[in-house]
Amino acid sequence: MGYDTADYDLARYIWWHHRNKKTKGRKPLTDRAIYQVIETAAKRGMWEVGEKTKIPSETQVRTWIKKYWKPMARLLPKDETVLPWRETNGPEPARIRTLTVLFDLASEIWAREKVDDPEMESEFPGFSKDVCDWAWNLSGFFDLTVSLDCIVLLDFAYDFADEAKYRRAFDEPMPARNEKYDRLMMWNNRHQDPDRTNRIREKKGVVSIPIWEQANEGSMESIVAEKLKDEPWLSLYEAEPTLEVLQPNDPKRVNLGLKVSDEE
Repeated sequence: MGYDTADYDLARYIWWHHRNKKTKGRKPLTDRAIYQVIETAAKRGMWEVGEKTKIPSETQVRTWIKKYWKPMARLLPKDETVLPWRETNGPEPARIRTLTVLFDLASEIWAREKVDDPEMESEFPGFSKDVCDWAWNLSGFFDLTVSLDCIVLLDFAYDFADEAKYRRAFDEPMPARNEKYDRLMMWNNRHQDPDRTNRIREKKGVVSIPIWEQANEGSMESIVAEKLKDEPWLSLYEAEPTLEVLQPNDPKRVNLGLKVSDEE
């Protein structure tokens, strides 16, 4: 195969995440459309074979899909949608508070998105059990009284839940460390190392901008909205986003609700 294990795993993850997705016109995504997402991810990630940067061909990806990915992927039961206060979520008041705050935020984002997409359900239907579990598992890294923290926690909950489901499909354990773990540590250390994104860009030439470093709250909510609606990632790689790393005392951090004085 030749590709780094992490790069190959990302290609397989992109295929798995998109295999049953549909376009906004409600048409299933083709293998070619999924390949284009993999191709762009490879370009951004500078995937290597040996000492050379190489992008897998469409033929190569189709071979992976046919010979390895489709035969190995298990069919999982449909996600169960649950409400924050459902008894099976556990009796802990702190858990119920966490999920209720996030449910309220998701409902607000959903309502704003519905203005431009009348085909959406009238109200946010709720979270899957995996999203609920990961929101609670990760809640210790976040302050639910801060708007920015709630948006970022919701984003992480969806990402980790999707990763967990992906690993179950291939009968694999969650990795001890991967890109999602690294991003969580970036969030945790954002005040001690606020210039990390810039350094990565200078070193690699490209960088994936964390959600909390987006230019404004509206941009962050748009990222979360795609996950609430379970949309494909085709738009994630369409253009290089403008890098705007907010320093700890930047007024925009205050506008987003960060309690600078309390955290530093």
